Amino acid sequence: MKKRIIAISLFISLLLSSVSIVSCAKSNNTDLSDTEQESTQNTSDTSEAEPETETDILLEMGEQDFGGETFTILTFVENDYMHNYVDKQELTGEVINDAVYYRNTKLEEKYNFQINMIENDGMADLVKKAVSAGDKTYDIFYMRIDAAPSLMTGGYLTNLRNVENLSLDSEWWLQNSVKSLSIDNRLYYANSYANMAFSDLCWTLFFNKAYVADYGLENPYELVSSGNWTFDKFEEMMTAVTRDVDGDGAIDSAQDVYGIMTHTGTVNGLFMASGMQLVEKDSNDIPYLTGFSSDNEKLFEILTRIGRIYNSDNFGPLDIKVNNGWADIFYIGNSMFFGECLGYYPTLREQDIEIGLLPFPKYEASQSEYFNYLISPSVVCIPLVVNDIERSGFILEAMSRESYAGGLYDAYFETTLGTKLINDAESKEILKIIIDSCSYDLGQIYGVSSILNNLGSNNGKLSSDKYENIASAMAKLEKSQTKTLEKTIESVKELP
Repeated sequence: MKKRIIAISLFISLLLSSVSIVSCAKSNNTDLSDTEQESTQNTSDTSEAEPETETDILLEMGEQDFGGETFTILTFVENDYMHNYVDKQELTGEVINDAVYYRNTKLEEKYNFQINMIENDGMADLVKKAVSAGDKTYDIFYMRIDAAPSLMTGGYLTNLRNVENLSLDSEWWLQNSVKSLSIDNRLYYANSYANMAFSDLCWTLFFNKAYVADYGLENPYELVSSGNWTFDKFEEMMTAVTRDVDGDGAIDSAQDVYGIMTHTGTVNGLFMASGMQLVEKDSNDIPYLTGFSSDNEKLFEILTRIGRIYNSDNFGPLDIKVNNGWADIFYIGNSMFFGECLGYYPTLREQDIEIGLLPFPKYEASQSEYFNYLISPSVVCIPLVVNDIERSGFILEAMSRESYAGGLYDAYFETTLGTKLINDAESKEILKIIIDSCSYDLGQIYGVSSILNNLGSNNGKLSSDKYENIASAMAKLEKSQTKTLEKTIESVKELP
């Protein structure tokens, strides 16, 4: 049994005192722990603990006593851009770590159970073997979404809509996941705030604020707020700052200045930001192809433009040699924008530049909202075979509710990101826009986005012969991709 010793009131004082299958850029800093003085300075006095305040959303769930049973959560091994918010064994003074610790302590004591977290990146095979053998070891599990559809169609997962204790329409469940990831009104994986690792994989635009002032550019925050943050404005800003600093007649060195440093994940990011999808759903919740018909002129217009933007001098080449790699061009101040997943913030907040945060731009101002690409996020699932399906649902729901209302949500969004990474009110509002607009690429999830996945070349640029002729290329794939999607749909309709 874990030794959890400090009262919940200490966590409240901590919050008041200290107010992430495209690879992300590599970092030498894989330690998420942040032990700055401000997050620990008020933790010494624990002698007068205040009574714990019960949150209303837990009271709504009623009482439960699980008799000290172990609740086993299988999850991925965290890395330097995707972090686990499932369980922490001790207090460290780092705000998110301690928020997870206190959440679990509270729920374990209230409902009399013990969390056992197992990290393993080969979880798909583990779940298949366990379910096939009737092994009830795992109560819930988190995995990258790439492998989830095969577990779903293989019959290894529980339909979350059949789990009595899950309030899937509530705000502590990410509604974009509930609406996007269902098929035929069946839902086998989704996201809630119990584990906010999905946010780490939200594709985001970071920017160096100095360029806005130095070049007299429009205020990007005002553009976002007015709905006028578009491809045009994004390209204008990049073009304004990109220049040949070393005077060699080319923009390709570490001394030159670029509009953005990023990699081909931004191709998907810009595509999703345009509001387009290769796969959408009809009124009966059935996915269908939208992007493979040769008469879809708007989609091909967007893809062609993305290719041209990406291949311009505004986008820094990935083969630049500087310090630890191409990302350091942004760190040393030689690019205005940096396209990466949000979970990259621990590295960014150590840089000596003032950083702002933006959603990916709309294709045009008339677009109704912003969309930010989730690049292979984690999702939560319940195996088909568990010890007690009601218990699995109850504890997952309690973790989701308590995370949302009890402190973890604020620790993640307000304290760690909102104060340590960005220090202006505008970026804090932008952060909420980004998270609320996290979007799932259904084409990529269900394996029908081959054409987008093959636009890159070895030097990180795109193949012009592919994006200039993308309409004919995708039309050739329409029959095979339709068959792939139909097979998935039929398999799901046969599931419970």
